[in-house]
Amino acid sequence: MEAYETFPGIEVSFNVFLASEVKFRHDASDSVLEIYYCRSGRVGWNMQGGTAVYLGAGDVTAHSMACCADSAMMFPL
Repeated sequence: MEAYETFPGIEVSFNVFLASEVKFRHDASDSVLEIYYCRSGRVGWNMQGGTAVYLGAGDVTAHSMACCADSAMMFPL
């Protein structure tokens, strides 16, 4: 993971996952917006409340940190 503070209160991070699945647990926050971009490969992301997001190379998603506070990403490729 590489993280950079681009402006006060705005952080950009680059993550590379070399796994078939990654689980996340963090505090839920409605006041933090996360924007995810899939550079390559594919990802399936199961979030709270039955929400599922599927991204392919070039796809973008945006959500609050409340959605992914207890979630799992799967990397089928």
